[in-house]
Amino acid sequence: MAELNDSSKPYQLKISPKIPPNKSEGTKLFVGIWFPLRDPNLGEPFMMSADEKVMISWTIFPFSDIGQKAIDHFSTLPYGSIPDHHIDFFSHFILHLKEKWLELCSLEERHLTDLVSRILRIPLN
Repeated sequence: MAELNDSSKPYQLKISPKIPPNKSEGTKLFVGIWFPLRDPNLGEPFMMSADEKVMISWTIFPFSDIGQKAIDHFSTLPYGSIPDHHIDFFSHFILHLKEKWLELCSLEERHLTDLVSRILRIPLN
């Protein structure tokens, strides 16, 4: 499975299809995103549950009589199953991505509330 590496940017969805010259080899698809444990701009902890790189990868073979066939499903999702269709596989990724995004938004809301609270407590001279 392809990787998110050190040059990967946080919160940026990486999508990389690898289309082989020989169609019989299948098209390899990779989708991933990195949720860092610390704010990349400030270095402060986000209090995320973990530094997480969420990735899925699969191969699609074109078959004219039955459509497409997907094989080689790999993922870092916290749950797993063999999907009936590659769209189901991608849907599981999107649902997990939504959970992580909502967690991040909630943590950031608490962080901003805390910052405003601290600013309002500072006495003005």
